[in-house]
Amino acid sequence: MRSTKYIFMLFLSMYISACISPAVPLPVGEGENKLKYIALSAVIYLVLMLCDRLLLAVAHINGNSVWMDIYERPLREEKRIYGLDVVRFFAVISVPSIHFMGLTGFYTTPLEGLPMFGAVCARWLFICCVPLFLTLTGYFKHKNGINAAHYKSIFAVLATHIAITCLRLYVDSRYHGIELTREYVTDRLVYFEYGWYVKLYIGIMLLAPFFNLIWSAIKERSHKELLILTLILLCSMGPLTFDIIPSSWVILYVFMYYFIGAYLCEYEIYINKWLNLALLFAAVAITSCGSFLHTGTDGCFNWDFAAYGSNSGYSSLPCVIITFLLVTLLIDADTGFKPIRTAFYSFSVVSLEMYMLSQMFDGIIYPKLNFDSFMDIFPRMPAVVGLIVLLSYIVSHIKRLLFFIISAPLYIFNKKQ
Repeated sequence: MRSTKYIFMLFLSMYISACISPAVPLPVGEGENKLKYIALSAVIYLVLMLCDRLLLAVAHINGNSVWMDIYERPLREEKRIYGLDVVRFFAVISVPSIHFMGLTGFYTTPLEGLPMFGAVCARWLFICCVPLFLTLTGYFKHKNGINAAHYKSIFAVLATHIAITCLRLYVDSRYHGIELTREYVTDRLVYFEYGWYVKLYIGIMLLAPFFNLIWSAIKERSHKELLILTLILLCSMGPLTFDIIPSSWVILYVFMYYFIGAYLCEYEIYINKWLNLALLFAAVAITSCGSFLHTGTDGCFNWDFAAYGSNSGYSSLPCVIITFLLVTLLIDADTGFKPIRTAFYSFSVVSLEMYMLSQMFDGIIYPKLNFDSFMDIFPRMPAVVGLIVLLSYIVSHIKRLLFFIISAPLYIFNKKQ
């Protein structure tokens, strides 16, 4: 573990250096920013090692040998893991939250002032919606083999896609007055224009059994960590290495998160919750500072800062760090209050439907909003997102009820055979 920890600390020092380099004066000439970046990375690496030593010293004072412990996760007696429902709930509300940013002018608003800094923090926090879903997929699917049961699960996703696509086509026709031509319907029903993630998910499911063979063949924990770090190197470090690592590797980010999920299923990571929360705040704050210091030519949000804008930054190192900290913070959340557990469960079981429906309600609600600028509408973000979440939740459960009514007779008939 020690060697893999130092590799990750190197990645982290490179990223922090990229974030703060414009604000740090160093005696280098014009055009020598790479030298400045390398020097800063070395200094920050030493600082991170010092911080690690200090955290170890504090842990020893409290009677612990390490400040972050990793051990094999014990088998759980409960069938439903409450903490994972909480993670999925956060991912579900993150989808309309990140849509809010794109539909209200965030990306064309200059990064100036404290309120805008808060908006950038929100953007980096909620952009982890897709990485969270991918991590959960790895958590639940990494033991699936090459069998009929695994491939049958794809049809359930396709059925949901078809049902919600038909509903959205109806809304487009009746509410938006769009003519349902053959090309229009085909693009949405066959080419997944309403839900690119569904198309991505099906591809993951087709490949998952073969990647699971790779994962199961790796016996040493350090080797599994090295696999994840290698994927981080290929997917996340390209923008931080002056494109020495080509961006053509970026699509592997889906399995980078998939294997992180598999790792979190097999190994329990203990970090003091307050420390975990502090690290999460620090990660979001440093990343947001980096966005403020690396704006685009128009002074607005730079999609390509430490990330590949072509995939919305899902593969970026800050997304990896924030996703990891969010999952480790929430995965072992627990409460004995059953109504709360039930509430999170009720969101969790319709997460795919809510993801697909949220965009439909975006198209209904946002045209009705009156605002002059992003900073004018930003304080209303909780209300707008909350309304979309509520509507998506209600319709998702109606769909789930209809599917149950349709499938119940078939289930009873097969059970009698």
